[in-house]
Amino acid sequence: LVFRDQLIGNRQIPVSDYAATLDDYGTISGQVFSIGEKPNIAIENPEASCRMALAEAITNISGVKHDALNKISFSANWMSSTKTADEKGDLVRGVQALANMADSLNVSVPVGKDSLSMKVIWKEGQSEHTVTSPMTLNISSFSNVNDLNKSVTPELSDSDTTLLHLWAHSDKYRLGGSALYQSFKLYGGATPDIDDANQFKVLFEATQELLDKDFIEALHDISDGGLITSLIEMALCSNQGLDINLDYSDKEQLVPKLFSEEIGLVIEVKNEKLESVRNYLNEKELFFENIAKKNDKKKININCFKEEVFSEDLITLFNQWSKVSHEIQKIRDELKDRVGVLEKWRHVLIGGAIVVGFILNKFMVVS
Repeated sequence: LVFRDQLIGNRQIPVSDYAATLDDYGTISGQVFSIGEKPNIAIENPEASCRMALAEAITNISGVKHDALNKISFSANWMSSTKTADEKGDLVRGVQALANMADSLNVSVPVGKDSLSMKVIWKEGQSEHTVTSPMTLNISSFSNVNDLNKSVTPELSDSDTTLLHLWAHSDKYRLGGSALYQSFKLYGGATPDIDDANQFKVLFEATQELLDKDFIEALHDISDGGLITSLIEMALCSNQGLDINLDYSDKEQLVPKLFSEEIGLVIEVKNEKLESVRNYLNEKELFFENIAKKNDKKKININCFKEEVFSEDLITLFNQWSKVSHEIQKIRDELKDRVGVLEKWRHVLIGGAIVVGFILNKFMVVS
């Protein structure tokens, strides 16, 4: 019995962080599932990619109230080639990194599987070609929960609220392997990582406490595309604009803040409860800041000390969001079908692709 699928809001945007099923008709108990994977940083840092994959599986499932973190079980699917000593070494270090982090968090990974032949070799004429997968961990999470009504999604409420950015990585905003770097064909650089597993655990447990007290109206994790993508996804599925305020004296901090894929969360809190939430987060010594407020203009605005550095309407952002999916559909479908579908969904804002390159290009021009 499906309680939560991937489509969120009355515009049915596929941005759900988790899936959930009910135990039976008339019950509120059930199961919650999520996935974590970070192959984009595995080439540079296989150990970090495994820690980040586990962390992503946990942040994806954090929008539901669980009995405890150690009540969540995980399954690890290892994808790698093991033809060379370096490839075998990456796998060994990745497995050890996952085991160490799971031990720090006191969680178990009782099951899993592997696909260790992730290398393809073929010939075209006299030329030989090879494609090798980086060592990649796909990890899924599973949890039995007592009350699925104690859950939130990325869909913003209609209340008077503020959006907060929560994170557990000090002030590091590493861009290695990010969608931003990939968009501009940049490689190398320090990658995101979980530097302090205990601090990450505090972030999860604090969010669970706030969720249990009904202090959170909406929640979305930060992953591919970074903070800006998470905020836009929340805006699109809610059909509400956002005023994002980043009052940084050094504007060079804006791009790493918005596009880094360090683990974190965006939560929506009613203004009447905002002080209590901020005090609680301070008690837990977590990193957080007010990041955005909703607007009725259906635009995404980014301001730095009241100076506008980016502004675009949701329809334009949707067109960029759906562009990659539409290009694939152009190859697959008849012209009348693909044009009709695109025009139909432009009115209800549903899509699939990342808008990172488009945003940064305009961001750089405006600023």
